[in-house]
Amino acid sequence: MEFFFEHVHAGEVEVVVSGACDLVAFDDAAERSDREAFLASFRNEAGFRAHFIATALASRTERKHQPPNAQSDYVTYAFERLQWSKPLFVLALYTGLRRSDLRLLKWTSIDLSAGVIRLVMRKTKRPVLLPIVPRVRAALDECRKRT
Repeated sequence: MEFFFEHVHAGEVEVVVSGACDLVAFDDAAERSDREAFLASFRNEAGFRAHFIATALASRTERKHQPPNAQSDYVTYAFERLQWSKPLFVLALYTGLRRSDLRLLKWTSIDLSAGVIRLVMRKTKRPVLLPIVPRVRAALDECRKRT
């Protein structure tokens, strides 16, 4: 994910300028299409069901009862959980935040009016300032509706 971000050092604060598709042209169109294809997969319920049956349910053959089929409530629940997690993936893809930083992100670190996220990276202990691009803003708005 290093190609998504350019680091500019300004005194004590590391300013991270996002290489989001609406701000900066990508070096490789394949990199952009990979990210967009990944995010599009959150809408592909049929593909999810097929993959889920082929992988997750295939290992459940030794159960006493019949494993759920592609139309079961269990698979539907799993797909809904996947869709629920999409904003976290958008934040990770567009900001470069590590899982630990995403988990510890607080609303007090997010300044929507200024369009930035301010936080201290857990691993490096360095303060960073991340711009909020439109896709990140939409993901944050969705998270805000849930709280």
